[in-house]
Amino acid sequence: MSFEESAKKLKTLTGGAGRPRNRRLLQFRERLIKLFVLGCAIFSVATTASIIFVLSSETLSFFRTNTSVASESTTLTVTSQQIDEAPTLENWRIVDSTKQESLLTDGDFKAVTTESGTVLVPTDELSKIDDDDGTVTGWKETGARHAEVGLGEFLGGTEWNPLLGEEKQFGIWPLISGTLLITAIAAVFALPIGLITAIFLSEYAPERLRNTVKPILEILAGIPTVVFGFFALTVLTPGLNWMGELYNSLAKGELVFDTYNAMSAGLAVGIMILPIVSSLAEDALRAVPKSLRDGAFALGATRLDV
Repeated sequence: MSFEESAKKLKTLTGGAGRPRNRRLLQFRERLIKLFVLGCAIFSVATTASIIFVLSSETLSFFRTNTSVASESTTLTVTSQQIDEAPTLENWRIVDSTKQESLLTDGDFKAVTTESGTVLVPTDELSKIDDDDGTVTGWKETGARHAEVGLGEFLGGTEWNPLLGEEKQFGIWPLISGTLLITAIAAVFALPIGLITAIFLSEYAPERLRNTVKPILEILAGIPTVVFGFFALTVLTPGLNWMGELYNSLAKGELVFDTYNAMSAGLAVGIMILPIVSSLAEDALRAVPKSLRDGAFALGATRLDV
């Protein structure tokens, strides 16, 4: 292609003015893409903030739950001024004549203070009272108003039993100690094996073997955690019980593992993180520059040292 033909083709592409004819269209597309990305970012931030707000609200309401019990339906004369000053109740329990207990939803009742005591009055009954004295039917309060779970009890409690028993316990220390124990067991199991595997793949394994094992580790790292939980319940726990029985028969001990035990959970978590530890450690070892390795060899270091 001659110089004249090239210049003519360039002039045709640029519209004869040295500028692309679709420059405005490209700018419009870029702005549209920027607005789309900005909208996605704003949506992500708003969603995250909403989740944090909802979780925080639920957490705070957990410590503000009222456990007072209302019983003995009664009719009292109250004034509108007393009702206006009464706070809205949340999550109150009510006991009817059949001794069945139910939970009052938020905003369904208000506490009305009278000379004879505090009464829970339905909100639809409050509309019947005008400026004059009115009569409403309410429930007498028989329990003191207090938080169901105090912050000190939650942080310092040593029992966690939120579902069973008449007196529910919400101490968080068993959860914290159990998490730390399982983490320690998993680390003791996974870190040595993972590092040894990474050193072997990085320094000693043939290239063909490494190219085969490394993708397998990446796939194992993506197994759902529920699979490891099922494996711990059906394989690890019976295996630990068998080992405990063998130990008891040989050493005359009393080693017994419950169905839900920390050792089984820790081993399951260790098996779960083992591919991740091996893969990350192997990548870190392979990332060491060859010049540093050669320099170490020149100074007399062995392959094991490097």
